[in-house]
Amino acid sequence: MRYLIIFSFILSFSLWGIERSELVVKNILPDDSRIPENPAVYYPPSRPVNFALVGTVDTVGGTVYDWQFNGPVYHMIANDPNFGVHVLWMYSPDAASGWPNRNMRYNFYDFSTRTWTFLEPPYINYGTNAFQLRTGFGGFHILPTGEAVVCAHGVPSGNTQLTPICVKDASPGAGLFPEVANGPEGYQWPPISVTRNGWIHCLMIDAQTQDNLYYTKIREWPNWTDPVPIGPVAGEPIANAGPSHNINSSLRSNNVMVMWTQWDHPNASVDSAAFRLSPDGGETWSDVIPLPFPPAFTPGSETLASFHIASLYGFFDIHETPHFVATLIPVIRDTAWVIPCELWHYCPTNTPNWSRIRRAEPESIVASVGYNAVFMNRATIGQNPIDGTLICVWEEFVASNAEPTTQRLRGAIWGAASRDNGLTWLPPVLLTDTTTTVSFRFPSVAEIVDDTVWITYMGDLQAGFYVQGEGQPTENPIFVHKVPLSAFIGISESKRETPLKITCSPNPFSKSTKLSLSLPENSGNLLIYDASGKVVKVFNRLTPTLIWNGKDETGKPLPKGVYFLKLNVGNSSLVEKVILTD
Repeated sequence: MRYLIIFSFILSFSLWGIERSELVVKNILPDDSRIPENPAVYYPPSRPVNFALVGTVDTVGGTVYDWQFNGPVYHMIANDPNFGVHVLWMYSPDAASGWPNRNMRYNFYDFSTRTWTFLEPPYINYGTNAFQLRTGFGGFHILPTGEAVVCAHGVPSGNTQLTPICVKDASPGAGLFPEVANGPEGYQWPPISVTRNGWIHCLMIDAQTQDNLYYTKIREWPNWTDPVPIGPVAGEPIANAGPSHNINSSLRSNNVMVMWTQWDHPNASVDSAAFRLSPDGGETWSDVIPLPFPPAFTPGSETLASFHIASLYGFFDIHETPHFVATLIPVIRDTAWVIPCELWHYCPTNTPNWSRIRRAEPESIVASVGYNAVFMNRATIGQNPIDGTLICVWEEFVASNAEPTTQRLRGAIWGAASRDNGLTWLPPVLLTDTTTTVSFRFPSVAEIVDDTVWITYMGDLQAGFYVQGEGQPTENPIFVHKVPLSAFIGISESKRETPLKITCSPNPFSKSTKLSLSLPENSGNLLIYDASGKVVKVFNRLTPTLIWNGKDETGKPLPKGVYFLKLNVGNSSLVEKVILTD
């Protein structure tokens, strides 16, 4: 039996530990680990103010269900340059016995009106339910046509076991979800992702054993394919156990990836990770590819690096290359520790493949980090499709800030950027105040980054999880944090003095727009990108005035949507946005 040791330096500065078996996912019930009574008193539903150290924050919803994920974070926010920003969270408006009102809740920021759509006060009511029945532990993605599709597990009428259920919105941002597709019965924890062909891909595990990975998809709504095993089975090397899995895909192609971490394998001293890739929408797959361990901690010593159940997140960049971010914890003499933690980035085309984003090593911590957590974890990653900047966002506990009622550390949100495809990372940026009484948990970054990085997370008004039997129920806000890209890459890099200027008139436009350029010289080029980062038009000869007729390089009319103009002159560049309408 391995042990997960947690530092506590409260008063006597004593060291204490919790057996790892108390934290493994198999000790968490398939759907809920606590069936609460109907509490008569709630903690005041106050919201934190002025906690953002950079950028601005919108409250987009709330939830009493404070346990958002067992393992890694799924797709919970998406930036669609053509329509707006979609956000999702697991929701309950109260703590009624059995959580009968639990659902997946949705909100939408409309770029045309610059407002969130569903804001009926109080904030616990913000958003709209995605399902007409009790569901949970879901995620979402957007279709090529802009509608959100949400998947969660529940028990639909006529079924007796947990079942993945998908719903599809009526139109981009409508929040109606009239179309329902019930998946194969007997599976749970079903993250999804969508490819360019519109197929919806799902990775899930057996609901009875809570292990063994299965893959299924919807090629044509509402029909699911038969589930097929996609990973090693229980007992084999690098086999998953519990919800350590995730899935992602590309809307620019039909590439799909599935990933998972091994958890508490009886014959392994450390937990491994692996992935598989499909180039054709899940029709064929690569062999299982073990993710090599990075040179974390002290290579060659008795300290071994180990992945964690909530470690792994992957995505495809603008060149369709897979990237992964993962948290590593140290294992010394068969004992796993929650500190120090190291956050690493992996790209198979980089040399070296691994680069370290951050090492968190507090001298001491004053309380426990809690269930299925280590000191720094749950990273997600996105990219600016124009210049390739990578943005990684994660949760990290505050070593000296604990909730006195539950003796759990409070969390904060951090981020970091890379300008060279992840070979090196700029210094991390702390995004939330570390002295507040609110614990910020479960961050997810929108994978498409423009001049704003869109991040969603929960503000737990009492650190620790009422769902897990800790403390009292609270009405916890769901935030969307809008951080300028410049905050990650530095003002000197993002806003250097430049004489470049682009003026588009009209903007938006339907037939043509005049591009007025302010240029120090006439050498250089102007590239026009679509929202996915693909170059659709190039002007290699610069003049003070250019006319763009909304067509690509071949003269084919382009679809309506958002396009980005990137002016390159010498060592300077400038990006502006233009909108093509009907």
